[in-house]
Amino acid sequence: MSTVYYAHPMSWYGTDNEQADLQLLRLNYDHVINPSSEEIKARLSDYMRSGQPVMELFADIIRNEADVVAFRPFADGMLGAGVAREVFEAHIWGKKIARIYSGTCGPVCSAPKLLEMGNGYLDLLWATLTVEETRSRIKRKML
Repeated sequence: MSTVYYAHPMSWYGTDNEQADLQLLRLNYDHVINPSSEEIKARLSDYMRSGQPVMELFADIIRNEADVVAFRPFADGMLGAGVAREVFEAHIWGKKIARIYSGTCGPVCSAPKLLEMGNGYLDLLWATLTVEETRSRIKRKML
C-alpha cells in the first residue's frame, strides 16, 4: 500500500485546484495525506499546544507515514518555504518525490500531471522563497 503526502501552498487549500490535485493523487496512490484535511488540522492543534514548532509535525508525518511526497509549487514555479522543507524532509528520509505539473481550474479544469523524480527536484530548490515571501503570497491568495 502506497501513501503520498501532498505538499502544496496554503493558498491552494480548499480550492478547485487542490481538489484536482487530490483526484490525481488518489488515482496514483492508495492513500493521500493532505495537510489541509480536518484530521491533520486537529493533529496540528494538539502539536501546537505541546509547544513544538509547527513544521515538525509535517516532518514527522513525512518520516513516519508517507512513502512519497508529491509537491505543488506556486504557478510561477517557485516553492514556498514550507513546501521546500517538506521536499527536503522527503529527501533526508529517502522517500520518493513527485512533482505535480500544470492542471488548473478556471472556467475549464485541465488535468494535472504527476512526475516522479530522482534527485531532479534538487534543481528546483534554487526557486525557494523565504518564509516572509511565502507568507506574502499566501496572504494575497496567490496560486
